[in-house]
Amino acid sequence: MTATTVIAAAGMLGTTTPASAASLGVEPPSNGWDHTWYTTNSAGRVQVEEYGDLINVCDVVADGKYPQVHVLAFDSLGDIRRDFTLSAKGGSGACAISSASQGGEHDLPEGSTISVSIWLISGKTNQTNHEYINDN
Repeated sequence: MTATTVIAAAGMLGTTTPASAASLGVEPPSNGWDHTWYTTNSAGRVQVEEYGDLINVCDVVADGKYPQVHVLAFDSLGDIRRDFTLSAKGGSGACAISSASQGGEHDLPEGSTISVSIWLISGKTNQTNHEYINDN
């Protein structure tokens, strides 16, 4: 597994709502993110841009927990082709980013079903699960 880049946002957020955390992580693509999902309590956020296989997970609430994302890519037979985890450690404002340019597991095959699960650590709480077809 390749190393993950971690970016800490500068400054403090005035509130802890998902809307105020929209600037965390990398700049959104010019046409916006293809997918944005949160933990059940909105303390962790994952954003997906299919072109370039960009996965951006951020901690958006100062609660002593950090979000973790598990990404699986399945082929047409349901076999796993890619499998990796990202963690946004470092407190509120911390983000972890993955992209196809990292190669290996991070280069998600076109036409694959991609499963994205996000939860908070400590424990595995506030989990949500999502899927999309990687068509870009």
